[in-house]
Amino acid sequence: MIFSLLPRLLATALLCAAAIAWAQPTAMRLAFSELEPWKTLQDGRHGGAYTEIVRELARRLGQPLQIVDCPLKRCLKMLETGETDIVIGVQQSPERLRYLHYLATPYRRTTSDRVFLVRKGDAARIGRYEDLRGLRIAVKAGSEYFDRFDEDATMLKDPSPNNVSSLRKLLLGRVDAVLMPEDGGGIGRGGLGL
Repeated sequence: MIFSLLPRLLATALLCAAAIAWAQPTAMRLAFSELEPWKTLQDGRHGGAYTEIVRELARRLGQPLQIVDCPLKRCLKMLETGETDIVIGVQQSPERLRYLHYLATPYRRTTSDRVFLVRKGDAARIGRYEDLRGLRIAVKAGSEYFDRFDEDATMLKDPSPNNVSSLRKLLLGRVDAVLMPEDGGGIGRGGLGL
C-alpha cells in the first residue's frame, strides 16, 4: 500500500511545484538603448518618459521589469530572437513588422516621425527630398526613418551611436544635416559638451 501511494504523492508534489512556478511572475525584459530625452541612463539609473511607461506597464501586469542595456542593433536582434520582450521608441518598418507588434500611441500625435536638422542659416537648403542628394546626413546607427530614405543607397548616411553624437557632428561641420524624430532633439544632461 505504501508503494502505490508514493508515486501519487510524488506526482502531486510535482504538480504543486509546477503550479507554484507557473504562478510566479516572470520578468518583463525591456530592450534598452538610450534615446535622450525619452530613454536615459544616468549614474546607472534608467529614466525618461518611455522607460517610465514600460515600468508602469510592468507594474500593472504584476511583473518585475528587467532592463537589458544594448546598442540599438543588438536590441533589435534580441527582440527578434526572443531574448527580450518589449521595446519602446523604435520606428516601424516592414522588416521589423516581421517580429514586432506595434501599438498605436496617442502621445505622439502632434510630432513628426522625422525631421532634418541643419545649422543656422542652412534651413533653405532642404525643401524637398532631392535636395538631400550630395549632403552628408548623420543618422543613429541601426535606426530606420522612412522607406524611401532607408532604401536609398545613393544617400550619404553617416551613422552615429546616438543622436547627441549626430548633433555634435552637425555643430562641428562634419555633416550637413541630422535626421531624427522631431521630439528626439532634446539634448539632455549637460548639453553637447562643446
